[in-house]
Amino acid sequence: MMLFDLDGTLIDSNGVWAQIDVDFLSQRSLPCPKGYSAAVAHMTYPEAARYTKDRFHLQESPEEIQRVWLDMAREQYGEHIPLKKGVLEFLQRQSARGVPMGIVTSCMEPLCAAVLRRHGIETLFRQIITTAQVSRGKGFPDIYLLAARRAGIPPENCTVFEDSPVAARGARAAGMRVVGVYDPFYAASRREMAALCDQYIESFSQLLHE
Repeated sequence: MMLFDLDGTLIDSNGVWAQIDVDFLSQRSLPCPKGYSAAVAHMTYPEAARYTKDRFHLQESPEEIQRVWLDMAREQYGEHIPLKKGVLEFLQRQSARGVPMGIVTSCMEPLCAAVLRRHGIETLFRQIITTAQVSRGKGFPDIYLLAARRAGIPPENCTVFEDSPVAARGARAAGMRVVGVYDPFYAASRREMAALCDQYIESFSQLLHE
């Protein structure tokens, strides 16, 4: 089975979230400190909202913060965010071969559904698992093990595609093969990803020639 992260792996969206972080804090007259976006990137949304509330002493509840984030991102996911290079062809090829595929993502479910529907690829995936369905973020094996369990496939027969070191470690802890996918947001982690993953690619176009 192939399991795919969404943001930064299948879609070119990490820059969108970095800008949302800046805009969200700016609207509250706060600068976006260095390291904040990286800190929340692998948390579940409830975790990230609680962290943000506590770090910046916001009056809004974590639930209200999540609703604001959802509203800020909805248009981008529904109308603008592109697939990364080679993704569509790669997914279509695997589907034609009968390879079971799933999504494992920290993305909010409505945003995930919107971007997959926009690109016409929602039917290619047998399941979509989000970190809202587990108690810990992608630095832990929980989401990957849940995906394997629901599919009835042993973890060692799963390959996970991820763009970040934290998530790659979580997938490896689940006993899965890991393919690292380059994303500019994690450009500084290129060497780390290459060492950590079983394979590291610049784009899915590379895999079309294998």
